[in-house]
Amino acid sequence: MKISYINLYKYIIYGLVFLNLGFLDFAQNNNPQIQMMTDVVSVFVLLIYLTQRKKLRLNNAGIVLYIFLLFLLVIGEIIRINGNIYSSISVINAINLSRNYLFTLLTFPLFEILQGSTQTERNRFIRNICTLGFCALLVRLIGWYIYNYHGIDLIPGYFSMMGYNWIRGGNVRIGGTFLDGLVFVCTSICFLKTKEIKEKLLSGCVLSIMFLYSYLVYGSRSQIVCYIITFILIYIVNGRNLKKGALNVILILSIIGIFIFSTTVVQNFIASFSINDKLYGAGTMVRVDGQKLYQQKWLENSILFGFGITEDGNYFGLTKYYLSDLGILRNLYQYGVVGLLICIMPFINGLRTSLIGLYNKSQYSTLLLGLTVYTIFSSIGSQNVYDYSRILIIPFILAFIGVVSKNNKILGEK
Repeated sequence: MKISYINLYKYIIYGLVFLNLGFLDFAQNNNPQIQMMTDVVSVFVLLIYLTQRKKLRLNNAGIVLYIFLLFLLVIGEIIRINGNIYSSISVINAINLSRNYLFTLLTFPLFEILQGSTQTERNRFIRNICTLGFCALLVRLIGWYIYNYHGIDLIPGYFSMMGYNWIRGGNVRIGGTFLDGLVFVCTSICFLKTKEIKEKLLSGCVLSIMFLYSYLVYGSRSQIVCYIITFILIYIVNGRNLKKGALNVILILSIIGIFIFSTTVVQNFIASFSINDKLYGAGTMVRVDGQKLYQQKWLENSILFGFGITEDGNYFGLTKYYLSDLGILRNLYQYGVVGLLICIMPFINGLRTSLIGLYNKSQYSTLLLGLTVYTIFSSIGSQNVYDYSRILIIPFILAFIGVVSKNNKILGEK
């Protein structure tokens, strides 16, 4: 039996997503080995794609230019590694710290899957990916609850990723996954579009669990804000009448405003972003101080090209400050203005393509807009999409840009 290229790509993507979601990390953290394997497979799959006959070409110049400039940037930063302020880092270490940019090569087989499949097959593929992402959160949620409230450590591999001292509210935390944004956006669209009660209840439960996970397990206030912003945006563009949708949002925001001023829980949540908050203030203060220190190093080294590749955590005095706490600012400080402009290219391309798609009523334009906006706001917070644990979502974003862009071109020619 001969297997098609599309099915081959699907099996490979399913396997890579499964592994990078940590389904084999219950006993120990295998992230370094899994990511190294993903790098190798990404290059291997690209070679298959390049030699494939009758392949669907990704004709979006913005995507190809972005990937080219991204690799050019990384190679340049590796070459100048001995001249940056963290010159103690070897070239080999610099390559290891930046090798996950190879994940972007998966854009091409993903585009082949999405563009070359029927609508039913496409939707099934997206649903399967989202199911894997949600199941990964459920496993973490169950393991987190059993450990923190019953003292039984069923998933030590997950806790060891950030350490058992990564605590908030008296409980050890576990982070989310690189698919959180995609799962949330697809589920929100399903919740708002479907008229079937069973489907609406199911998607509503998934959304509720995702909010619950962010609040209790992840302890991420910024992710909750991103979810709210993204859901409101999808609600607006999903309606047949944008004006009516906007008016409804204004009404909802007014109700939320009254709720905020009259509810202690919500007031405490907003106050938690302040450095004066008793529970979260210390963590916020560390991030503020870290941002100032890394900004100073950036200004002292090179505004255009940054201070270069370095470890995530670096000591300033006796305190260790993490670049991953800075969100997308990390890319500015490490790679300078030039690097930041390259890194935000997918966001600009995604916004432009999705807005044109909404005008043309192109399929997946709402999904692309929601995923792009979620990624922008989460990256502005502390969940930078270019962190090693999240960058695998980038090829999905680029592939959706390619599909919507191609649909826009076809619809525009009619």
